[in-house]
Amino acid sequence: MRNMEPSTVHPGVRWKPARVVHALPARGSDDTRETSVRSQPALPMADEVREQEALVANALQASSGYLLEPVSDNLQKLGRPPHSAFLQTLLRGLTNIEATEKESILHWDGILARRRELTEKLGRPVLLRTAAVDYLGELQLMRKPILLECEELERLRRNAATDPLTGLKNRRMFEEYLAREISRSTRYGSPFALLLLDLRRFKLANDTYGHATGDEILRSVARASVETIRASDIACRIGGDEFAIILPRAERSSAETFAERIAKKFKLYGKPLAAGTPLGIDYGAAIFPEDGKGAAELFQTADKKLYESKQMASRPPGDSVVAAHGSALAV
Repeated sequence: MRNMEPSTVHPGVRWKPARVVHALPARGSDDTRETSVRSQPALPMADEVREQEALVANALQASSGYLLEPVSDNLQKLGRPPHSAFLQTLLRGLTNIEATEKESILHWDGILARRRELTEKLGRPVLLRTAAVDYLGELQLMRKPILLECEELERLRRNAATDPLTGLKNRRMFEEYLAREISRSTRYGSPFALLLLDLRRFKLANDTYGHATGDEILRSVARASVETIRASDIACRIGGDEFAIILPRAERSSAETFAERIAKKFKLYGKPLAAGTPLGIDYGAAIFPEDGKGAAELFQTADKKLYESKQMASRPPGDSVVAAHGSALAV
């Protein structure tokens, strides 16, 4: 990130930022389309608008690593919930102010509308970064003008979709991927499995060995899951010690086999971290459309299987009980 010092704003210009920032030193970039004022037939007020737009563009000129254009591409990769979270974080970085997710969406729509307006006035394309500074400056929101690097934009996008502790997809993305898979499987008439995993006696291990060890135990579940599932599968952390895996084109037997393999790997990675506790993994599997045709129904079925698994694991040894689907592998 680079902080910019304020500069003088030209008076009498309709679209003007609260602060115009100094240009960054050019670093081999040949992108001069935004920095030059071309002599073209002027539309009403076009000369003034061109002058201001050129000043802002000059102020924002840098190498391609400092463009805001990748924002649009990133947003297309996100669903609505992470979309709004991403915009909220981006606006905080650009303006150093807090805004709700709803307000952030409204500001983003305003920036896009401003770019269309400037493009129409100038008769040529206007970069997103110009429209952003122009729009935010007019609202006096640019109290701390900043340019974000492409790597930073990618980090924001990734953080909006990722659980920071385990690196798995977060609850937001789980809900989005589940909805997508239901839609895809409905369209093509293929099944898929929803697998829920839960740590047995995790609280005891966490209280006995400390939160740092508890975090390592959670990471070991993620490691065991990632090493077991296929490239097309989606592993998520959806709660404290709760995990979910979406298995496209998988039947019940396949889902249970995956769960057993994950539990076996967890025994290798996680059990030594809390050897004095009865730590283990319980799971429940639901199959679309057999166990439910909607996200809520499917999740409830898998959760019920998980509960049955926990109940079975807590029974005393030798107690004769018919095993339920989704029974956990003893660890």
